[in-house]
Amino acid sequence: ATQLGMYAVFVAEFEELPSRLRPGKVRVDTRGVHGNAILSTFPIDRVWTVHHPNGFNWERYSPLLLQPRMGHRVTLGAEVSVPTGGGVQ
Repeated sequence: ATQLGMYAVFVAEFEELPSRLRPGKVRVDTRGVHGNAILSTFPIDRVWTVHHPNGFNWERYSPLLLQPRMGHRVTLGAEVSVPTGGGVQ
């Protein structure tokens, strides 16, 4: 975002866990985080998250899907300042 001259916010949803369960290449020592991001050319004034812990139970079922991970779904929201002076959600 900095190289693009933009403002950014990020919230992590899941952490991929090292595992031999994944098909293909053996991924024992790799980790990854994925989630949601908002990029804006205007300043971000306010940020909020809504956690959805009652969705799919990744801790319990992800090994069965060969995708070991921890976390849960998160919605990311933001209010930005636009040149007209009003905030937009």
